[in-house]
Amino acid sequence: MLINTNLDDGIAEKIDYLVKATQLTLADILKNSVNLYYELTRISPADKFKAFEEAGFIGCGEMEKYANLPMDLADASLVILAEHLGHGRILSSDVRDFNVYRWKDNKPFENLFLR
Repeated sequence: MLINTNLDDGIAEKIDYLVKATQLTLADILKNSVNLYYELTRISPADKFKAFEEAGFIGCGEMEKYANLPMDLADASLVILAEHLGHGRILSSDVRDFNVYRWKDNKPFENLFLR
């Protein structure tokens, strides 16, 4: 598929940064982004809530595990999403936290941002 579009300067700068920071091709960055967005849209609101509940995030119980490294909603969402999708491939600039956080209790994340 050939995609021809005009991007505003802000988006073009972000893409340039991602290419340099990850050393991935633009095609790979777009493929990873589309795959992640596709998976996010396939999870129903009920499934999202159920995943948070089953993982113990409802009531912030899971937060105690990372008392010295507070987990915000965005971080918690990536942990839940990894468990739902069955893999820990993420794209996050939060390198410090995701070197510590685990999914399925002991599996490390693969941060595509570091590639």
